[in-house]
Amino acid sequence: LYDLETVVVHNEFLAYEHRAMIEENRDALLRNYLAAFRGNRQLANFNTDQIFANRAAVLNAIDTTDEVQENWVHSMLNEAKVDYLEHRSKLNSLLPEVSKMMGEANSQLIAVNLRISETNKRIVDFNSKNIAKNKQLLDGTLNPEHATPKTNAHRIASNVARIAEIGHRAAKNAERIKANVKTMKENSESIKKNAELIEARREVIETNQKHAFENSEKVSSMFADHASSSTDSAGEAVVANAAKILANKKHLYDLETVVVHNEFLAYEHRAMIEENRD
Repeated sequence: LYDLETVVVHNEFLAYEHRAMIEENRDALLRNYLAAFRGNRQLANFNTDQIFANRAAVLNAIDTTDEVQENWVHSMLNEAKVDYLEHRSKLNSLLPEVSKMMGEANSQLIAVNLRISETNKRIVDFNSKNIAKNKQLLDGTLNPEHATPKTNAHRIASNVARIAEIGHRAAKNAERIKANVKTMKENSESIKKNAELIEARREVIETNQKHAFENSEKVSSMFADHASSSTDSAGEAVVANAAKILANKKHLYDLETVVVHNEFLAYEHRAMIEENRD
């Protein structure tokens, strides 16, 4: 019995140790999910919007001399919109697939919770049964005065059979625990690599934002060039108004660039806070 208890208790220790590893993997996995979806996805989408805002601003700032060039500008604007919508629609096609996978994962977690609840019921029922047995020992209902050699022999034989069964179960449990360790270690390695990939992609997203911001500054300078190329054929007042309108457009574009960049930084910092919190 002592040897059997040693094996059973050791298996219990290993089982809880492995449960801790699983929960640590799950928490790390959720951190990766937050970093990838709430962090990288949102920031990358910000970059996409800014890139196409820059494209539209560049095209709208181009001076044209005839209808052919005007048509070229408009067709390029339409092409940019097609590029954006095609990209967005392809991403939208992936979202239901990912949502389905997450729903299936949630279903498995629900099944896990049900199994844990069943296990808890076993523990509660076992405890209730043995509390009742202790009560019998305390109030004297269960005492050695009712013992006989036959009942003792029956209990001893039952104990021997149960010890053998427990030993067999403990050996099988040890094998299952060992097999689970391999999976858990593989999961830990995969999660670690996934975290490194997410971090590397965050760096690319930050670089893209830097380049998009730099492009915005170049686009802003085009407004000044556009203003200097205006003619006064429509009258000085009209030209002056056009120049002021263009100047306001430039200021608004510059302001939008700063506001959008600040929004990017705010969401980047929020993502970092959430990743640190989790």
